[in-house]
Amino acid sequence: EIEIDQLENAALAQGWKGKTWEEPLNIPDDPALTRVLSEILARILPPFQRLALSLQRENHAPTGDSLANMLRQFWQILRVEEQLQGWASQTGSESAGSAQMHLTVWEQMNAWLDSVSLAFAGEPMPLRDWLPILDAGLSNLTVGLIPPALDQVLIGAIDRSRNPDVSLAIVLGLNEKVFPALPQSPVLLTESDREELSRMKVALSGNARRQMARERYYAYLAMTRARERLLLAYSMRDSAGRPLQPSPFLHQIRRIFPQARTEVFSDIDETRWRDAEHPSEIAPPFLKALLAASQRPAQSGWETLADTPMLRSLLETARGFQHLYIPEQLTPGLAERLYGPTLKTSVSRLEQFAACPFKFFIHSGLRAEERTEFKLDRKEQGNFQHEVLALFHEQLVSEGRKWRDITPAEARQSIAQIAGGVIMTYRNGLLKATDRSRFLARVMTESLQDFIETIVGWMHSQYLFDPARVELSFGEGGELPFWEIELGGGHRLALRGRIDRIDLNSDPDGKTSCVVIDYKSSQRKLDALYLKHGLQLQLLAYLLVLLRVPEARTLFAANLSGAGVFYVNLWGKFSGARTRTETLENREQNRKLAYRHSGRFDQEALPLLDGRKLLSGDQFNFRLTKDGKVHQNSQEPMASGDFEALLNSVERNLVEMGQKIFSGSVEISPFRKGSAKACDLCEYQGICRIDPWTHTYRILD
Repeated sequence: EIEIDQLENAALAQGWKGKTWEEPLNIPDDPALTRVLSEILARILPPFQRLALSLQRENHAPTGDSLANMLRQFWQILRVEEQLQGWASQTGSESAGSAQMHLTVWEQMNAWLDSVSLAFAGEPMPLRDWLPILDAGLSNLTVGLIPPALDQVLIGAIDRSRNPDVSLAIVLGLNEKVFPALPQSPVLLTESDREELSRMKVALSGNARRQMARERYYAYLAMTRARERLLLAYSMRDSAGRPLQPSPFLHQIRRIFPQARTEVFSDIDETRWRDAEHPSEIAPPFLKALLAASQRPAQSGWETLADTPMLRSLLETARGFQHLYIPEQLTPGLAERLYGPTLKTSVSRLEQFAACPFKFFIHSGLRAEERTEFKLDRKEQGNFQHEVLALFHEQLVSEGRKWRDITPAEARQSIAQIAGGVIMTYRNGLLKATDRSRFLARVMTESLQDFIETIVGWMHSQYLFDPARVELSFGEGGELPFWEIELGGGHRLALRGRIDRIDLNSDPDGKTSCVVIDYKSSQRKLDALYLKHGLQLQLLAYLLVLLRVPEARTLFAANLSGAGVFYVNLWGKFSGARTRTETLENREQNRKLAYRHSGRFDQEALPLLDGRKLLSGDQFNFRLTKDGKVHQNSQEPMASGDFEALLNSVERNLVEMGQKIFSGSVEISPFRKGSAKACDLCEYQGICRIDPWTHTYRILD
């Protein structure tokens, strides 16, 4: 099983499909894994190759008889029957149902092949016609076990369940847009187009009217199956607390049955325990109240319930395990064994800790990761754009030129040529794999052209900094060493990372001002609350690397001073307009605002950032009063002392988080700010398994 997992993970990461399996495997930069997987594939592939040869002898158009025989021979080579019988014999008497299930699977599969042979005897068909037939047959196979008792609870989807004889039916999810589900929006053809084609005898998939009719049919099935009682349930709010509307089906039910009762359910707590209909409803809040508190709540009524036989037994069991409770905390010694005396990590990982310590522990402590897949997701799109911009800079450096030495039109053409070359070789053909990826590659290229044309245009007219380094890495194997921070107690932080772009401006007095640019795939702004709680430290920490690491002075041959830090959206955030004419008239200005930089900067550096001496900017977000002072509503420009204090606060935040990590902090404590939660994009929810409905989030204030 481990070998199959290894092979599957590699196949997903490298995008192996079709004839790729018959070619020598190649995993870039990992010859050892390539050798191991090649040995595994050499054992697995022969049965499939024999099946392919058998299909070739039939000219890829087998009959039902020949196809059934081929599959039986394939199963025989794989020893499927022996494996199922082995699993059945391994289950003990207590798992007789599981043993029967394995044997039933084999019977069902053989019956399926018999049906294929009988229905299509002597009828040759190409493989593309066989695939939907075989898929339909396999999808209808089920394995049923006789229940040990007559009373049972059956759970199933409405569109797949057929249970005509039930006493009680509970239909969940009767909310607007859920049941009935919204019809799928047409991608190319409108409903009118579909109706016109239908009149011309052109068959298409179901239209919106048919989908709505199907939903009504499912509702009829769901609400007519119960012999004695029907319970219909809907939610009043979603997981984020937003109000939900009931399904229109419920309005129809109320009109038909005006006497039907409506009940609003809420959890039983210490003030409503008398409303419980069964002790199991009381058990969770009962144990929570009696075990979590140092003493029993006075005058709550829970004390009298402690003598109830069922609850008394639960309480005794819980108290027996109470001394075994392990808090969400590692010992400092164990934390040091896990991370070492020097924790080598990145600022983005520390932002994970600020979002939820448990998330950092799972990723950086236990090294849990999601499987890499061969798909053009947001991360891969960003990597492509970063690579193109890096090659653009390197090409200019090799020619002895700066970004401002070329025209915006030349920059646009250069990006097109560089992107075209990268597309051909990027990650084993990822950008050429599908029509979608080829389309996205063109879209990303055009977006980068708009971006570079705008940036170079600013350099010609107002921006006095010049890009000096791109994709500058620090840490192990980087151009700069780790940024090491002393934590005390013999512990240190060693931070690594990669800075997207570093722009410099040197004045005649020898002062070199520095700007750090971080490319993003969406609009990003620095949030004061996130900064305070350590959730947005990366951008400012990158500037601190250049100011705190001594080797940076040698690399740039200058003493650097921080001028600003900025996010830049490579896709551009275009705002809408009231009319198309208005959009076209302001096209140039709209494009500039789409690539506006967002961040923080020392207001003394404003003449270098925007040399036009205007009261407001397009590349940078600032407003000045008529006397040249920063407007009170302009948040991004900062006084020199405030900007320095902000940088120092980032460093203190890093120290505090490092100390908490070495103290053993691993608690499940995700933050929440308004509707935004640490869990929204967390890939470890299947590990922590908190209930978002009842969990108490850490509110940022």
